[in-house]
Order: sequence, then C-alpha cells, then structure tokens
Amino acid sequence: MRRLLARYGGGSFALLLPATNCQGATAIADRACRAAGELQFPHAEKDHRITLSVGGAYLKAMRTIVDGEPKTAAPGEGQLAGLYAAAEQALTLARASGGRTASVVDAADFCDSAHSTLASKG
Repeated sequence: MRRLLARYGGGSFALLLPATNCQGATAIADRACRAAGELQFPHAEKDHRITLSVGGAYLKAMRTIVDGEPKTAAPGEGQLAGLYAAAEQALTLARASGGRTASVVDAADFCDSAHSTLASKG
C-alpha cells in the first residue's frame, strides 16, 4: 500500500496513510508541522515562514470472513464520510489551539453518525 499526498482544495491537502495506526499518523503530522515551521522564504522586506495545522483521523480496518478466509473489508460510504468528518473536526481542534500543531482523532464515532445521516437522506 502506498501513501498518497493530494491537494484537496484551496490550501488544504489530504495525506492518506494506509496501514498506519494513530501513533504513526500523529508522529508524521507532528514531523510535518515542525518541518513546515523550519522553512524560510526570504523576501526583501521580511522573511516569511509557513505555519501548518494538521487534522487527522484514523479508522481501524474492519475484518470479515469470506469463504472461510479472513479478509479486510473495504470501507463503506458511511465510514468514508465519518473519516472525513473526523479529520475536519481534528483540524478545527488544531487551529483552535493556536495552530502549528496536529490533532488526530478516532473516526469510529463519526462513522456511526455519518452513516445515520446518509441513511436518512436516502
């Protein structure tokens, strides 16, 4: 499984980290915040620095049995919506704490509520 960094819109990016647990995601997010803070952009009047706030969410893989064999189940629509909602909430927390920080949350609670919301729309 490969990691993927993609522009999500405006100044937002998504970093997908398959097979990465909460501690691993938090370490990567913290390292990104530190690295961004060390960048300098010289300018005639004043040097500029980048600040980075990171909101992350993790979702434990769901296991299922198919033809008697354990398999990892693909996330459903409600889980993906919940993962996104959790990451947005974590980003809000990171920004509220003054920025230049990372917040990573468990998406499990968000998946249940996102699934309920999607079901009521259908």
